[in-house]
Amino acid sequence: MFYDVVIVGAGMGGLVSGALLSKRGFNVLILEKSGDIGGRAISVDKDGFILDYGIHLARFGTKGVIATTMKELRKDIEIVRPGRSVIYWEERFETLPLSVSTISSAKFLSSEEINELLSLLMYAIREDVDSLLNVSLSEWLEGKVKSENVRKLMRVFSTMLLVVPEIERASAGELIDLIKQAVATGEGAGYPKGGWKIILQKLRETIEENGGRILTDTKVNKVVIENNEVKGISTKDQKIKADKVIVAIPCQQIFSILDKDKFPVEFVKKAENTIPTCGVSIDFAVSEPIIEVSGMIVSEDPPILGLPTSNLDPTVAPENKQLATFLLIIPSEQFAEGKDRELNRLENFVYKMFPKLKDKVLWTRKLKLPIVDGAAPFYNQTRTDRVPIKAPVNGLFFVGD
Repeated sequence: MFYDVVIVGAGMGGLVSGALLSKRGFNVLILEKSGDIGGRAISVDKDGFILDYGIHLARFGTKGVIATTMKELRKDIEIVRPGRSVIYWEERFETLPLSVSTISSAKFLSSEEINELLSLLMYAIREDVDSLLNVSLSEWLEGKVKSENVRKLMRVFSTMLLVVPEIERASAGELIDLIKQAVATGEGAGYPKGGWKIILQKLRETIEENGGRILTDTKVNKVVIENNEVKGISTKDQKIKADKVIVAIPCQQIFSILDKDKFPVEFVKKAENTIPTCGVSIDFAVSEPIIEVSGMIVSEDPPILGLPTSNLDPTVAPENKQLATFLLIIPSEQFAEGKDRELNRLENFVYKMFPKLKDKVLWTRKLKLPIVDGAAPFYNQTRTDRVPIKAPVNGLFFVGD
């Protein structure tokens, strides 16, 4: 049995790669060890509610990579743009200042702070991203920011765009690049109508319509490499020959299926020592609409992101009911011992923000997420520092985070 391309992992990276390649005529096989496709983009139906695995937005909405990829595949999807986003600031909600108009009219900032924030963002747009990739956000802010409130807002922006609330670790270049792209596209994010399961379905359709195969409950034991060249993969039951192999699993796990001695020592260290972002999330299934916000809900301390999903897309909840998801980001080194404590902290904080919510909750789903993003965009772990797409082995590639 021979394939042009074998892909290990049916998460978003593996499925998108498989869909694009099969559309171009490649004979593709995707192997997934679990019983479902989607990875960290998997959706679950419960009592008529469609639950994502944490918060998932399509970056840059209709102009982002998800929307443009689906258009290229000729699979129509509808991206819903969020409405007004808010920040929980000193125990009240304020409009999140994401544009010139909302910054200029921010009631919780002084005129000096408004001018400072506007000047800072205008300065950022003119910066050279590449020169700032390995500069921390806190270092970049030195000498540019006097106000503590502006510094807090930059922490919020880092949380939203990078999923890194620690400005001492966040890459200034990575953040500024995303700010520039948001300004250029005119869109921050969007949500796929029907939930992410719609995208997963359409990716599967594309692969199968073009002769590709997806096998679930199939664990890859080893990528077979001979003379620095990929030969295929092996499972418990068989060996499959392939011209190319794409590994679409977290980089920290790639040496569960690759022999370390076939790779440079520095490459192995880079993969195994990549730090992910971690967090805890809670889905709230609510008996009636309580949260009126139709955009993001954020908090600076604790670093929380919230999304009342059914306000954007009513199809993800039963009629006259509401679905909302909240995520609290945790540094990876604190995750193992702190996840239970932070889960309680998140729940209590959500009820503090929305006091009427608790009595209307039908049920909650609580998740502990050891990987939110596989590679946190820290100043010493930027796009130039992470595992490259092309491996130092002929025919071997990596996709995903």
